Amino acid sequence: QQINEHQAGAAVAQVRPHRRHSGNDDFHTFVTGLVDFTQTVPYLLLSVLSGQGQLTVDGRVYDLKKGDHFILPNDVKEWSFDGQLEMIVSHPNED
Repeated sequence: QQINEHQAGAAVAQVRPHRRHSGNDDFHTFVTGLVDFTQTVPYLLLSVLSGQGQLTVDGRVYDLKKGDHFILPNDVKEWSFDGQLEMIVSHPNED
């Protein structure tokens, strides 16, 4: 199983392929600390499975906790997560 890891100092984000279905790719994502991301797909659907933290988009901060679900649309080009989060992240596959 492939694991992509982003590191910034002590912060880590592990992204593991979860499954493919109905034209979507799902990734099991673990965030520890402050990690920045850049949009590379048309949109993202995210579900927080456990933990808590914050999402920052264009200087606005949103609190996140287990059970939260949200969409990062195409016009969101960069964002960051901070905290201890376990999420499922889905996006349309490019196939």
